[in-house]
Amino acid sequence: MIEKSTPVSDILAGPTASVRAARGSELRAKNWRAEALLRMFENVLEVGEDPVALVIYASLGKAARNWDQAKAIVRALLELEEEQTLVLQTGAAIGVMQTGRNAPMVISAVNNTVGVWATPERFYARLASGDTIWGGLTAAAWQYIGRQGVLCGTYELLRTIGMRHCGGANHEAMAHRWMLTAGLGGMGSSQPISAAMLGLSSLTVEVDPAKLHKLHAAGGIDRMTDDLDEALATVMSAAQDGRTVAVGLKGNAADVFPEIRRRGIVPTIVTDQTAAHDARYGYLPSGIALEDWAAYREAHPQELEDRAKASMAVQVEAMLAFQEAGAIVFENGNNLRVQALEYLGHDQAERVYRIPGFMPEYLRPLFSRGIGPFRWIALSGDERDLEQVDQLAATLFSKRPEVAEWIELARRHIPTQGLPARSCWLGH
Repeated sequence: MIEKSTPVSDILAGPTASVRAARGSELRAKNWRAEALLRMFENVLEVGEDPVALVIYASLGKAARNWDQAKAIVRALLELEEEQTLVLQTGAAIGVMQTGRNAPMVISAVNNTVGVWATPERFYARLASGDTIWGGLTAAAWQYIGRQGVLCGTYELLRTIGMRHCGGANHEAMAHRWMLTAGLGGMGSSQPISAAMLGLSSLTVEVDPAKLHKLHAAGGIDRMTDDLDEALATVMSAAQDGRTVAVGLKGNAADVFPEIRRRGIVPTIVTDQTAAHDARYGYLPSGIALEDWAAYREAHPQELEDRAKASMAVQVEAMLAFQEAGAIVFENGNNLRVQALEYLGHDQAERVYRIPGFMPEYLRPLFSRGIGPFRWIALSGDERDLEQVDQLAATLFSKRPEVAEWIELARRHIPTQGLPARSCWLGH
C-alpha cells in the first residue's frame, strides 16, 4: 500500500518559474489516474517557455486561463474521485460531475468560438478581458513534452526530403548540404537537432537571444553569433568539408533571408518555424527591436500586425526566390503563406502556393501507410522506465526498422526536458 503524502504542488504557491512535476511512487491525489493528470499539468509548465505567464509555447499557448484557475485545477485534481469528472472550459475549472469509473476524469473545451464570431479581433479582445485562451494542440491538453514532442516529426520530415531529393537520408547523402530556417521556440528548436541527426548542417535565425542561449546550453546548436558573415562561413565551410554543424544566428528572418539570397547563396533546404500564425504576438516585424515589441503592441496593435504581415511577405518572397534558384522550399505548418497573402493580396495566391505545405507534400504519404506520431511519458521520472518502453516499441515494430533507428538516435542526441518522454512515429 502506497502511503499518501501531503497533497502539494508548486502551482499552489502562485506565479512561479520553478514548477516541477512530481516524480517517484508517492501518491498525492486520491488515485493514480488523477495523479497522472496532475503530473502532466505540472510537466507542461516545467518544460514551458514562460511558466510565470502559464505560456507553454508559440507565444500564447497556455496551460490554464490564469493562476487562480491553475490553482483551482490542481485542488480539484487532488480531491477527484475515480467516479468523478472535472469539467474545464478554456482553461478554467467549471465544476465536478458524478460520472463513473469508465468516464474521462477531465473533459476540456478550449476557445469554442465559431462562425463569424471567430475573428482575430474578437479573440484578442476576449483574451485581454480574461475570457479565453489559445490552448494550442498540447498546451491546454497538458500533453506537451518540450521539443521532444515534435523532434521525431521534424526528423521524419527531413528524412523524407532526403530520400526524395538528396539520394538518401543519412550522413553520406546529407553531409554536403545545409538548411536555412528560422525560429527556435519550443517546437522550432527541434529543427537543428533533427537536421544534425541526419548529418544535415543548419543555419537557424532567431530574434530572441535568450532562446539561442537556452538551446546552446542544452547542446541543440553548436555555434551562436549575431554576425551573418560568420554564420554563413561556418555553415558553408562545414557543408563543403562534409561536417555537420548547427548555427544559431541572432537576427530577423525578414532581413536575413533576402540578404542571403541577394548574395547569390542557395541553401539545399529553406523553411521557417517562427510563430507566424500570430501576427500580433508571434512574429517580430522588421525594424522593431525585441525590447520594444510589447510596448509597440500595446500602443499600436493593428499597425504592429500590418507590419508583421509585411515582413512575412518579404520573407516569403525571398523563399520563392530560393525556390526558383533550386532550393527545396516548404512551409512548416505555421500559416506563413496565409499571413503573407494578407499583405500581398489574394490574387498572388497561386504564386505564393508554389511553396508547398509540409503535410501534403511530405508527410501525408506516411499517414496513408498508418505511420504517425505517438508519445509516451514515464510519470515516475525514472529514465529506466523510459528505456523499457523504448525497447518495447523497438521490438514490436520490427517491420519498420526506422523505429529502432530513431529511438537509438533519440537516446544519443535529445536533451532531457521534464519527465522522461519520447515521441516516435510508429507504423501499423
